[in-house]
Amino acid sequence: MPLQPSRVRLVMLTALSSVTLFACASGPEAPKPVGPAPDPVIETRTVERKVCPAELDQDVGAQPQPADDAVLRHNDTGGDYLDAIIAWGRRAASLFNDAKAQCPTPE
Repeated sequence: MPLQPSRVRLVMLTALSSVTLFACASGPEAPKPVGPAPDPVIETRTVERKVCPAELDQDVGAQPQPADDAVLRHNDTGGDYLDAIIAWGRRAASLFNDAKAQCPTPE
């Protein structure tokens, strides 16, 4: 009994499918797709350092002293003003020197 053409095609297709599957299963590994490179590692470092303004590098200097022959005359109100301005200057110099002492020493 001869095979019908449709049956022959079915047998051939089955045989061809089996060979193809066997070839795919035993062939070399498929190349992996090349994608974008992974994200780079970013390292963040925080550094704290004290920085002082350039004005603090200056020296206040010595407190002025009156000459031996100096004569200061004033009334009570003028004396109060002179006392206040001297106290103010001493306080400003003290604040300046304290701030300067907090600055780091240059290396």
